[in-house]
This record gives sequence, structure tokens and C-alpha cells, in this order.
Amino acid sequence: MRRDSWRPVVRRAQIARDGSRGGWALVVLVVCLTLLALAPTAMASETGGISGAVTGVSPKTGIVGIGVCADAANGPTEECVTSGASGEYTISGLPAGEYYVEFFTPSKSGLDYVGQYFEGATSFENATKVTVAAGVTTPGIDAELEKGAEISGVVTSAAAGKAAIKGIAVCAFPKEGSTGSFGCAETD
Repeated sequence: MRRDSWRPVVRRAQIARDGSRGGWALVVLVVCLTLLALAPTAMASETGGISGAVTGVSPKTGIVGIGVCADAANGPTEECVTSGASGEYTISGLPAGEYYVEFFTPSKSGLDYVGQYFEGATSFENATKVTVAAGVTTPGIDAELEKGAEISGVVTSAAAGKAAIKGIAVCAFPKEGSTGSFGCAETD
């Protein structure tokens, strides 16, 4: 018997059963919808997450709008969120593994905090890895951020009689050989 010889038998049985050709289509549709409904549950059990809160050092209150990213220690996975109303955040859908968690001030957010990695590390090289397990959201991945410093000035054009120039990016970096945060702003 050929491998596909069962198809005419199934088709005849379907037609004999209900007199139409649409019965199997309904069965296939129901099976597909059931599988789609179960897929998120299966995916959720293969992934985990992290949660925590971002606060200021003084006063110790939640900070809204801080960027939080989980970067896989062994690969390209990166998921980012922004802290909510009380400084809380949750990153879900992470494949099980180890992650570096970074807290930072998003550009053009109007916030002024010094970024860091989990447990206060100032560089990726010194950061503590966070383990994510399948089916679990690991709580307590918190950060206390210090207020940043401020530098001000005016960028001028030497050719145009010292007129101020708009739209120039100005950045402050740590001195060579040291680690730490940096900041950038655009002139207005």
C-alpha cells in the first residue's frame, strides 16, 4: 500500500459520515486553536524572569523611568523595560540562564542618576550575574542609584563670531583607565 493511500479512505469516510466535505476542516480548526491556546503556557514554563525596584540612595524612594536591561551572559538575548510608578519593574520571557542586569538613565528622560549593574557594580566586567530559572520570576534584583553630577556650558562657533550652536552632542566620560558612568546631552 502506498504511503498516501489512506487519504481517499478518509475522504470517503468523511463524506459518508456527514454528507459534506467541511467536517474535517472544522476538526482541524479546533485542533489548531487548542494548540495555539496551549502554546503560551508551554512557552512560559521554558522562560523565567527577574523583578525588583529602583530607588534613590537619598531619599530612598522609587524612581520612575529608569531603564533596566537583562543581558544574557552567554549570548545575544537582551530584554529591557522601564521602572514603573514606585520604581518597580519586571522583565519576563527570559530563557533560563545567567544575566547581567544594568540600571541606567535613558537619554532625553530628564533624569539624572548614575547608572550601575546589579549589586552596585560600575562596570560590566565587575557585575554580578543573576540566574534565571524556567517558570520562575526571581525577585529582589534591586538597585539604589545616586544622583548624577552636572556640567554646563555653551558650544560656540569660532567661524560665526562665537554664536551658540544647536544640536551638538556633548559627552562626559570617566578618565582613561577608570570605570564608571558617562553622560551625554545635546545643545539647545
